[in-house]
Amino acid sequence: RCSLLETRIRQDTPHNEYYDVVRRRRIQAIASESTSRGAILMKAGETEKALLCFDSAIKTDSQFSDAWVARGALFANQGKLREAIEQFESALKYNSTHRNGRLFLADTKVVLAQKLERRYQFEEALRLVNEVLDLLPDHLAAVQYKKRLVEIQPKHTVSLRGNLQTVLCVLI
Repeated sequence: RCSLLETRIRQDTPHNEYYDVVRRRRIQAIASESTSRGAILMKAGETEKALLCFDSAIKTDSQFSDAWVARGALFANQGKLREAIEQFESALKYNSTHRNGRLFLADTKVVLAQKLERRYQFEEALRLVNEVLDLLPDHLAAVQYKKRLVEIQPKHTVSLRGNLQTVLCVLI
């Protein structure tokens, strides 16, 4: 017996490819179920169990973008921004139009840029914001933040140079 979906696939797929298509859909269904379970656990605050579910989904189907995005969201919520960015980028490697993958990647890069700015790492912050704008040109937070960064960066550079000169004068 075949399901309606399998019957439709069988009609639309050459015989030698049919089993590959069915196998692929079943693998995606298993990965999807594991990702859904992980999302429920993540919302319940059981992050370790959620991570195991996301890992299982990725192990089952390494190209399942939703699992990469979910794992990225978990890392972002834990403040592990660089790890989150890696996960979102992996998701986009397999599905470049994944809506949440693109949005979460952009938002996470803006948050990381803000942290870098507080450490006076303006060039790195600006690089991240430019990457966001390459990905999503209309990302409002990135547009506004880039404008702010461009305005304050020269002031801080001059201030840091002045502090360095003061330190050097004291040492001499």
